[in-house]
Amino acid sequence: MLITTLFFVFIGLVCRLMNNISYNYPDIAAYIVIILTSIVFILTAAKQVRDLKLLQLILAGYFFRILLMICDLYWINLPNSGADSVTFHQRAIRYLDSGGTGGGINYSTFLGNIYRFFGPSEIIGRYVNILLGIFIIFILIKMLRRLEMNHKIIVLAVMIASFLPNFALLNVTTLRETLIAALLSLSLYFFILWFCGGKIRFFIISCILVLLAAGFHSGAVAPLPAYAITLILYHRNNKKLRINQKTIVLSILVFVAFIWINNSYGEDLFGRFNQIEDAEYLVNRQDSLRGRSGYVIGLNISNATLNLIVNTPIRILYFILSPMPWDWRGLGDVIAFTCSGMFYAYVFYIFIKTIKNSEIKYKSFAVILFVMCVASALIFAWGVKNAGTALRHRDKFVTQYILLFSILYSHKIPRRETENEKLKPSY
Repeated sequence: MLITTLFFVFIGLVCRLMNNISYNYPDIAAYIVIILTSIVFILTAAKQVRDLKLLQLILAGYFFRILLMICDLYWINLPNSGADSVTFHQRAIRYLDSGGTGGGINYSTFLGNIYRFFGPSEIIGRYVNILLGIFIIFILIKMLRRLEMNHKIIVLAVMIASFLPNFALLNVTTLRETLIAALLSLSLYFFILWFCGGKIRFFIISCILVLLAAGFHSGAVAPLPAYAITLILYHRNNKKLRINQKTIVLSILVFVAFIWINNSYGEDLFGRFNQIEDAEYLVNRQDSLRGRSGYVIGLNISNATLNLIVNTPIRILYFILSPMPWDWRGLGDVIAFTCSGMFYAYVFYIFIKTIKNSEIKYKSFAVILFVMCVASALIFAWGVKNAGTALRHRDKFVTQYILLFSILYSHKIPRRETENEKLKPSY
């Protein structure tokens, strides 16, 4: 992806120099950019990914997204391609024209600067997200290779990432979720480098990337608690979670670092959380945000604190599985439930079922990933407006789920690899 990215940046500079064409004919310029970049991507991917199965899946996932984008633009409005996607595009145009953006300021600024180089075409904004979606797949492969996963597991994981319907649909819109997912995936990659014996700088980079993602949406901060727990409790020498004097000192340092970050950048990173005054505020706020897709669930309890305690597990279940069958509005919701919600729920199920298995490699890391998944579900269980919003938010953490699934499922496949598999490049 590096050569493709550099070529894309180069084309952007060319478009900037020829701004009379890119601004007067933005869509034509966008399609020329897509064709040229696609040629470079195919050639470089064929050279870099020498495994035929993986190459076929990656290219199929790429062109699957291109096809979805064209269908959405000229044939039928696909799920996720609604008012929010159009609004981000319009705010990016506003930023390009006058510097004003409105809500979602950071992503609108990012998208506006893309338009500054390539021209104000929504098509190019969508294509950037397609490239980010493919970048996530490449990062996933690198993580699985670093964890020494079986080749069959890697193929299965890439298949899921390439064709998970809702995630693919997010990649062809101008929504911020794909950019956030890419930052969180890159963060997880550096975290794995540190976890597997790397230097502390990798851990610091992983935290910075999470904070950068949180700048686009505060809910993206969910992996940080798991990172902090790992730093404090995990001992890489014996590969176990333990409590001792060192963990107490690290706990104090992490707490001090959090206080400093919150005081310095809390408004930008944790603004939504800082608004929460108590349980009653959170419960009442959710009641005022009920969406038409039927996310209103749970037991009717007047006491806010008790309401929060009792209904949180139920809401987490809804966040993972939404849209529920009794809330389906059409074929899109059926696909979202069966191909997206059921996958996330299955990952939770196999974790509970298999985590005690002593044959699971990187068992401690699986627990850490599970904490990340639970933290994200906990944050958004009370923070979303409707099932459609839940779909988008949980796909921010798609890499964590696929990676957790891969680790848990790996013990079912023999770990022996052929000599050819051992010689395959690590991308």
